Amino acid sequence: MEASFLDVSPGSSPTFTVIMAAHNNAPTIGQAIESVRRQTRTDWELIVVDDCSRDGTADLAQAVDDPRITVLRQTENRGPGATRNRGISLARS
Repeated sequence: MEASFLDVSPGSSPTFTVIMAAHNNAPTIGQAIESVRRQTRTDWELIVVDDCSRDGTADLAQAVDDPRITVLRQTENRGPGATRNRGISLARS
């Protein structure tokens, strides 16, 4: 398959969405995001939902320059289930 069929163009829907719930994961969030970015397919979106971290997790995730990545910040800790559900509700695939 040619790369042009795999790329997600602005306004198009990705083939799949990865939801990443994060809470105080600054030491590992970069590696987790890079593992998604290194996939052989490029037609994805990543939604990182920060569950009220206090260690800069959301800032590190937002620093990744990739238009396929969306970072959401929750203002109160809601737990992993509610955090994942928020991300799922915003998925475009």
